[in-house]
Amino acid sequence: MLVPFEVTQEMLAKGTGGFAHGSFVGATWLTCWQEPVTIDPILAYSLGKGEASVIRLALKEKVHTVCIDETSGRRVARLYDLSVTGSLGVLVRAKQEGLIVSLRPAIKLMKERGIWLSDTVTRVALEEANES
Repeated sequence: MLVPFEVTQEMLAKGTGGFAHGSFVGATWLTCWQEPVTIDPILAYSLGKGEASVIRLALKEKVHTVCIDETSGRRVARLYDLSVTGSLGVLVRAKQEGLIVSLRPAIKLMKERGIWLSDTVTRVALEEANES
């Protein structure tokens, strides 16, 4: 999974106390882009830096699927003909590939940290991960 420079900076900004910092730093399956991407003005105006950089890097590197949780970012990505998944989609795939044992602890931690996940999306993710 390719991570834009801008997203890497966001993830590392709060240091070791930041949400999922340790998991992010230790994830050998992530490839962190080493330089900022040039974000088109329309993307910069419409979205946050993270979402805009994800879309721009996907287009530049011809990556078809992006991970974006924000509704506005998902809509814009689809306008560029990109397929979209979210954090739970990435976790489901990580489980399917044997990178994690269970989604439940990650979902619990996300909710404890104030990340809103709908009951429907959570249920579908758990079903896809054979944890329902």
